[in-house]
Amino acid sequence: MIELFLTFLICTNLTSELDVFSLSKESIKIGDQIWMKKNLDVVFYQNGDSIPHVQDAQNWSSLNSGAWCYVDENISKYGKLYNWYAVNDSRGLAPLDWKVPSNNDWQILIDYLGDENSAGRSMKSKYGWKDGGCGTNHSKLNCLPGGGRAGNGDVFGSIGGNIGFWTSTEIQVSSGESTSAFSRNLDYYNNKVYNL
Repeated sequence: MIELFLTFLICTNLTSELDVFSLSKESIKIGDQIWMKKNLDVVFYQNGDSIPHVQDAQNWSSLNSGAWCYVDENISKYGKLYNWYAVNDSRGLAPLDWKVPSNNDWQILIDYLGDENSAGRSMKSKYGWKDGGCGTNHSKLNCLPGGGRAGNGDVFGSIGGNIGFWTSTEIQVSSGESTSAFSRNLDYYNNKVYNL
């Protein structure tokens, strides 16, 4: 089953302080890493090929290629969700000089912000999380609780309750083929950053 998560990016090629300054409106330096301030929002691969928008749950469940959708077609503020096929596509989902962060990239961020039990508070937005689960947004990542979508097209979690982010670290199955990747997830009821 291909699950669907939001996608943050990390910069791969900064050559000068001028680069950091020019990126500052869309990115944030956290420790020694440069992160996009918002969820990836592209409809084309790096080579210019279109990434299909597939909102219908039944159509979504039969996909074997890259696509994106919204958790709720009427709510775009949480950003686009991409399936693993899109994230793992050789045409490149991330813009030039950016990449989908690895599990290790996420761990460096989490360690800088505290640890896996507390870093979520710094990552979560100051609003939108249910039952008092908002964060401080100290990291400036402003992680919004947009839920997610399962491979069968069903929404999992809930808007206001949780959020998941892809890593580029693949989960290998016995045949050696990659069908998914690890994700980093936040929930409203605590400040942990889960590694799933």
